[in-house]
Amino acid sequence: MFKVGDFAKLAQISPHTLRYYDKIGIFSPEHVHAESGYRLYSVRQLTQLNRVLALRDLGFSIDEIRNTITHPNNDTDWLDLLAEKENQLQQHIATEQARLQRVRARLNLSKQTPLKQEVITKPLEAMPYFSTGHICEPDHTIAQIAEATYQTLAGQKLYADGIAYFVVWDAPTPENTHNIELGFRVSSTEIETLTTPHGTLLTLRELPAIPMVASVIYEGSRAEIQRGYEVLFRWMEANQVSIQGYLRERHLQPGSNALDPNSVIELMIPIEA
Repeated sequence: MFKVGDFAKLAQISPHTLRYYDKIGIFSPEHVHAESGYRLYSVRQLTQLNRVLALRDLGFSIDEIRNTITHPNNDTDWLDLLAEKENQLQQHIATEQARLQRVRARLNLSKQTPLKQEVITKPLEAMPYFSTGHICEPDHTIAQIAEATYQTLAGQKLYADGIAYFVVWDAPTPENTHNIELGFRVSSTEIETLTTPHGTLLTLRELPAIPMVASVIYEGSRAEIQRGYEVLFRWMEANQVSIQGYLRERHLQPGSNALDPNSVIELMIPIEA
């Protein structure tokens, strides 16, 4: 029988590792001396210890190793366990390769022109909201419609967060009119239609989910919002992704007019998930 230090030398691992494995229940001494409390190991335990070390090297978690040691598997179960671990590692490698590609793209962008805003990717959940439907109006009219829509929903105590959501159907026209749909997320779906004091019909509908968007927070006037989109387009080009749907905007802090530099708007472009 071997004490901890001697068995650790025999197995070529540290005594601390042996004590830790005993503590977490994946490899325990064959015998613990009743009076001295010495942990005693036998040479026959090297096979079991090597199994634990091999599983750790293959990337198995402590819980997976404990389960394997506690409930020995037959050959078929062992092959299934290894195949599952192979799939997990392949997914991890793919995830890290994609992360590496994003890092390289960000590095290249920074070398060209430093980005003042960071681009992130995220999914968007579907949500109920009251919508104006498709409108094509100049900026000042859209601002009036948005305010009237907000006040109408506030009067009914329906809006959830008071933030205007825009779906951008097309680029502004030469006459500087905007092809959009605007609306507000609502907290109740009991009312299906409303009309603003200006006569705009609002309809309850679901703003569809999007599997993945590239998003950036733009700060500045609405008149110069294209600067924010330029950041997104540069990022998309660097990451070799393309537009997969209509653009969205979340007007977190609307300015008093198109030239107000205090607007804060989240710009979102659907991309491949």
